[in-house]
Amino acid sequence: IEQKNSILYMLNYCEFVSVGIRFGDLDEQLMFNTFGSMLKTNYEFSQKIIELKQREKITHFEHVTELYDRWYGK
Repeated sequence: IEQKNSILYMLNYCEFVSVGIRFGDLDEQLMFNTFGSMLKTNYEFSQKIIELKQREKITHFEHVTELYDRWYGK
């Protein structure tokens, strides 16, 4: 349970930052340079969890998914 909560915490943080980038509150190039590798690593590590959550509700982690696809392709 503790590990699951840690993964969800990181995904929620990535989602929060992704929302900031998507709506222009955070500079995308700066965030790509500082946050890009963290987003990539966390997204790829947690991809199965993201897919399971999106089956429950399609909007789960929608911003981090969109940003990952834009930065790293599908």
